[in-house]
Amino acid sequence: MLAGRDDQKAYAHLPAFWSSQFDVNIKAIGSTEGADKIAIVHGSRTSGRFLAVYGRAGRTVAAVSFDEARWLPAYESQIACGAPFPPILDATDQAPIDHFSPGFPAPRLASESADTTERESIHA
Repeated sequence: MLAGRDDQKAYAHLPAFWSSQFDVNIKAIGSTEGADKIAIVHGSRTSGRFLAVYGRAGRTVAAVSFDEARWLPAYESQIACGAPFPPILDATDQAPIDHFSPGFPAPRLASESADTTERESIHA
């Protein structure tokens, strides 16, 4: 606001937040709005510990971690510079990357949930 005309720069702050919910540490950097791809790049959804990276138009735009924040600072710098999606490949502790479409899964009907529970109890 106080800089001269020649010294003005665009505001380049990356949005970020963290929270602890039910003993799960959640951290996020960047904006997931308009993302067209998601990749689980560290950990796994089944373990409940993972880091997901969001992409839009071939660029990395956000990262969200659930009890898996070790690599989050590295992804922050990749988001800031508009690195290709996903930006970090072949990290030492990285499993094969799972890709998904963003958004919530289609809701299941109550009868589908009951059928699944019944099948699981039969096979148990």
